[in-house]
Amino acid sequence: MSRLPISLLLRRARTLAGVALVAGLGLAGADAAQAQKAENVTGWVFSQLTDNAEEDSRPRVPGGSPIGAAGPPYVVWTAGYNLAGAGSLPSDAEILLYDGETLTQVTDNAIDESRPVVNNRGEMAWMGFGNEAQSEIFARDLGGDCRRLTNDPYPGRIDRYPDINDAGVVVWGRASGSSYRLAAHDLRIGLTTVAGSLYAYRPHVNAANHVVFLGNWIRYPDGTLIESGPAPEDYGYRLWRRSETNDFDQVLIEANPNATSEDEGPRDVVLWDGDTVRVLYQSPVWAGRGDLNRAGMAVFEGLGGLPGSTSGAADREIFAYDLNTDTITQLTDDDVDDLWPTVSEDGTVAWMGEGSYAGAASDDSDREIFLACPDADGDGLADNGGCPTQPGTRQAPPPTPVQLGLECPTNVFAANPRGCGIGIELVLLAPVASLFRRRRARSESAGETPTT
Repeated sequence: MSRLPISLLLRRARTLAGVALVAGLGLAGADAAQAQKAENVTGWVFSQLTDNAEEDSRPRVPGGSPIGAAGPPYVVWTAGYNLAGAGSLPSDAEILLYDGETLTQVTDNAIDESRPVVNNRGEMAWMGFGNEAQSEIFARDLGGDCRRLTNDPYPGRIDRYPDINDAGVVVWGRASGSSYRLAAHDLRIGLTTVAGSLYAYRPHVNAANHVVFLGNWIRYPDGTLIESGPAPEDYGYRLWRRSETNDFDQVLIEANPNATSEDEGPRDVVLWDGDTVRVLYQSPVWAGRGDLNRAGMAVFEGLGGLPGSTSGAADREIFAYDLNTDTITQLTDDDVDDLWPTVSEDGTVAWMGEGSYAGAASDDSDREIFLACPDADGDGLADNGGCPTQPGTRQAPPPTPVQLGLECPTNVFAANPRGCGIGIELVLLAPVASLFRRRRARSESAGETPTT
């Protein structure tokens, strides 16, 4: 269902595609209060990781399975509730971590947290809010201890949108006025650097400590240029927006072809492979918020569905693009929104969405965390042992957590004025390349080549 060779899809002109994708498509035939998600997608099995009446949002998975262990990847997300035994208010947004067996509430305090990221060692980073506007960057190290990485004055500087790699390097954007600077912190040595001359919005870092932001450049965290990216004008676009990278320095970009507006659609999803821009998906309305692994899988969300789906024109769905087979698959097909997909190295896709799978109690009034896992042999079982239930059944409530994140106490925003373990901070007026060139990428050391 809803699976097309991309060559067929891209033969359609943008205007014609708009008609083909959205005209005459009705809504899914499910109860308005509880949209049932489709599960008959060849090559995939599905699971609903959460099932409650509260908000679960913005999940993230790392690039593979936990280091030293087989099985499904870590999943982190923001939850608008507490687990049993926590002391924070039920209305407070906290960070949860699922390791395939155990659910852990990592934070337990009086502030809201958001945008968590996790690596394959279980190290994490996220944003913490002292008020609606101020945000700082926090991290959890290999020992499970919480660190506050930033302590910037407000109004003035704001720290947002962290990412982390397996070397324990955290990158984020530090906003000052209307500009974002590239900031980085090494959890191993406690060093923070800020590249004072770069505009870095939503940076992402790979295993080689290569950072990409806005789709234009690949740099080291200290700002040293590694590779110049493509100019959008050279490929008929107005600008690049969100971007993501993998260990091969391939860059997935949300591209805006609109010549008059920076904020409105349509949008395309394109891939920069170091030589050229490859169009993966042309949306007549909007597509973006993508993620990319090093095994040749890209995921993104888009308005409307592929021909043959029941998706409405205003409905956001989740898509997976396989670079190995040049095929796009629509993973969701319902009349509610599915958002913010993320993909691990083994192809596990996590996202937040409304509705539910058969047997779940949650309805369309809140968002849950869902998983899709590859099933190459079609036996109905996930290839990696993930997706903790099979189609037609729901995820049982995870066990009581074995660890609460009391290392992030109630007064974490006021405590440690220089931050716990914040170490040394350097504002770089010029790049100092040696700071983050400690190891080569796993892909280089293994002699692997990317999928193109």
